[in-house]
Amino acid sequence: MKDIHDLFIHKLQLMHDGEKQIIRALPKLIDAVSSEKLKKALQDHLKETEEQARRLESILEELGKKPSRVTCEVMESLLNETEKYMQIDYETSVKDAALINCAQHVEHFEIASYGILKSLAKLFKYERILGLLEKSSKEEGNANKKLTEIAEGTVFSRGVNIKAKKHAA
Repeated sequence: MKDIHDLFIHKLQLMHDGEKQIIRALPKLIDAVSSEKLKKALQDHLKETEEQARRLESILEELGKKPSRVTCEVMESLLNETEKYMQIDYETSVKDAALINCAQHVEHFEIASYGILKSLAKLFKYERILGLLEKSSKEEGNANKKLTEIAEGTVFSRGVNIKAKKHAA
């Protein structure tokens, strides 16, 4: 990389690869969870993730670049860890709690990644690109909040964590 703009392009390409990895991983995660609320949240987020990948492709195209063969190793590692938890024979609510934790690790990485991308888009005064990145960033934040709600529950329902705790006692 020669300069900060090259870094911006590289980070966009890494994020694109990360989103594509998530698109491939989410159907398996959806199959592995038992909570219908969690399945629905993950299905909804799969659709968002597909749109986020398209946004990144649009951004790269606007900048005269293409998605590259670069691998987002952080995402790969997070998803490998998730895969391990999918294979463990936990009681269903315990497994759901573990998989929510894995999914939130992914969300936190995405939130951080979109944060730096937004900062760089501001630096370069790429207003349209900034808008697209902000949209994806908000979706990631909302997905993380939804996972927390499912884990903790609401006033009207008990969360996955409470159910998992019962089985430990």
